[in-house]
Amino acid sequence: MIEILPFQPVLFKNVYDIEECVCPDTPYCQIVNPIDDTQYQIKSLTSVINGNFANAGSSWETPEPLSITIAITNESAIGLCDGSVAFTPVNGTAPYQYSLNGAAPQVSGLFENLCVGCNFAYIVDSLGLYSTVEFCILKNINCAIYKGASIQDFIDDNIKLGQLYNCKLGDIQP
Repeated sequence: MIEILPFQPVLFKNVYDIEECVCPDTPYCQIVNPIDDTQYQIKSLTSVINGNFANAGSSWETPEPLSITIAITNESAIGLCDGSVAFTPVNGTAPYQYSLNGAAPQVSGLFENLCVGCNFAYIVDSLGLYSTVEFCILKNINCAIYKGASIQDFIDDNIKLGQLYNCKLGDIQP
């Protein structure tokens, strides 16, 4: 039996890699996110016999992933925490559940009052298809300040593309 904790990304490693696990006496385990203070793991008491790492997992049954569209609204000014994100499933079977940063799932795909920072969302449909999304809420720039700006101006000011979401092309063109 393999146990995977929900809301955690998992990357499998080749069985021939050196074992760096903190769960000895089990044939396989891996820390899911090394920077996670809780040190969640995936572990197995028996070997996985239906998979073959040598052929890149083509012998494994892989369900179609749940596809999601995402609409991000940045924070209008630092400290206002007025950012939001909306998730819309493209496929899958309703009803859907949405969880932000491992919190209890909710039935709405809209999360509001978000502050600047990066977040992790987990979306699952009624059949168990799921998707994980990492996104960041940034602070919008004042587009008028950058009228006629070059790409180098944005680079020099450490402006990220996502900070331009509120700008239109005419706001920046000379």
